[in-house]
Amino acid sequence: PLLRRCFQMTFYQLRKDILYQQDAGDYTSYGIDVFNSQSNVLIRSIPDISLEKGLLKNLIFLCNDLQLDIIHLDDVVDDFLS
Repeated sequence: PLLRRCFQMTFYQLRKDILYQQDAGDYTSYGIDVFNSQSNVLIRSIPDISLEKGLLKNLIFLCNDLQLDIIHLDDVVDDFLS
């Protein structure tokens, strides 16, 4: 018998957080929210990835454009940060 794997359709969106660090005070940081595209329910969130909004927006565009499977998101973020 054939096994079929169902992939949950997702879309990626920029998140913005105002965070606090004792040495630096308040700062704006950006991360990624992942939503189920059928129900619009938030299924994953990775805050505080970058201070560079434009760079992260480009990464999110690629994730959506290439229909990145959520199981690869951690690897993509790790590669982005290295």
